[in-house]
Amino acid sequence: MAAKPNQYMETVPDLNNPGAKVRRQRTDALGRLGWRLRVRDPRTGGQPEQTFYGTEDEAWRELVRLEQEISARSVRPADGAKNTTVENFTTKWLEHYQYKIQPTEKFDGTTRPYSTWSNRYALCTGYIVPGLGKRRRLSSITTQDLMDLIAGLKRKDGEAVASHTRQSVANTVKAMFRDAEVMGYLSTNIAELVPSSWEATSSRRQSLQVSIRSMEGLAARLDSEWLLPRWTRDLTGPNGEGRGDILRLAAYTGLRWEEFAALDDEAVILPERVILVRATATESGGRREVRRSKDGKTAGKTRAATRSIVIVDQAVPVIERLQAIRRRGLALEPAREQRRQARGVKRPPNQPFDERWSLLLPGETGGYMSYGHFRKKLRKARDLSGIDYTVHELRHIAASILIASGASDYEIQEQMGHVSVEMTRRVYGHLFRVDRTELARRVSKKIATLSQAEFEAAVAAGNGEADENRDK
Repeated sequence: MAAKPNQYMETVPDLNNPGAKVRRQRTDALGRLGWRLRVRDPRTGGQPEQTFYGTEDEAWRELVRLEQEISARSVRPADGAKNTTVENFTTKWLEHYQYKIQPTEKFDGTTRPYSTWSNRYALCTGYIVPGLGKRRRLSSITTQDLMDLIAGLKRKDGEAVASHTRQSVANTVKAMFRDAEVMGYLSTNIAELVPSSWEATSSRRQSLQVSIRSMEGLAARLDSEWLLPRWTRDLTGPNGEGRGDILRLAAYTGLRWEEFAALDDEAVILPERVILVRATATESGGRREVRRSKDGKTAGKTRAATRSIVIVDQAVPVIERLQAIRRRGLALEPAREQRRQARGVKRPPNQPFDERWSLLLPGETGGYMSYGHFRKKLRKARDLSGIDYTVHELRHIAASILIASGASDYEIQEQMGHVSVEMTRRVYGHLFRVDRTELARRVSKKIATLSQAEFEAAVAAGNGEADENRDK
């Protein structure tokens, strides 16, 4: 591996000295620093170079990843690869998958969030291993076998699985068999031609009619079905707003659940209308994992997920109500703690005393809110209201508002926390197309207005141009 990432330098005019030029490190459109990464290819002896944009720590991690990727191309077959069964390989792969970047002698590796690994584990043990056969040899599986597995997924009651489950299984299969080649268990990646997206999955998103009015109807039902604690009843909004503010916050900010579940109150800067997204709190298998941005490391699912987002006017009263509840809980906590100690409570709150009520969206005892409990309440509100939104789909409302407001692709990418503009276009491309129709209508109206203004100006000038324009 190269000694270190090399700065990607360029020569530009010196603004302070006309005619002179200076050397500086190149940056991309988002202001990220450019680096040249070189890794020796053991097969050819060459050193292919790649350009990377980000911090120096991120460049180091990318350099390690490139080295592992190139080394894997010439990896020798794993011991017993020919006779390895699906069950045995899955066990080894799940151990391998714990790391986003595998550890080396000089690098400790980068672990994945536990919730991500746990999700892969559940899909492997619940669908992939039973579907392919535990004792079947890995080397005997074909691309068509994988396609048949994904297309024929069924629930225990015999009904077809939900579209998002099919999509998740497909992504897991692709990851498994890509790594099977890297780890030396297969000579080729037989999942390379398996589609990365399935029509049933995308149709749900594209047919979803995002509506602020529908969101408010679902939020109002959640307000009435999941009441605030008695000690906060006087803090409800003018129309009884309470727990439904969780949905309003998601719709007006575009935050993911794991982002606002870990959102510190101090990260919300109302005077500047900014929210600093620097932490995530995920749950899986009864375990919560909290990741916070520290020393340049990312807390979100990607580097872009660690970001700053704007607060729109409609989100301000929502945030103010949530802050009022947090402050009330913080003020009452010392007396509550004394009563707990006096009673000898066996199961005190999980959070240490000095860390309770620091979140914008705390649970009943001032710690993290349980996603399972929230989802149960939301499901009831959805059934009673007939409005079928998940909390993640409320992000589409935030995206549609941004598109309708004329925000650029880059501004939408930043607000939504997507890793690239291409991803933003892929996820919300159907909304862009709908909005282009409205844009055409507005532009046409503006052209008609300008044409009329030009005609009236010509009449006022009396230069004979008016009659010619009128004929046209």
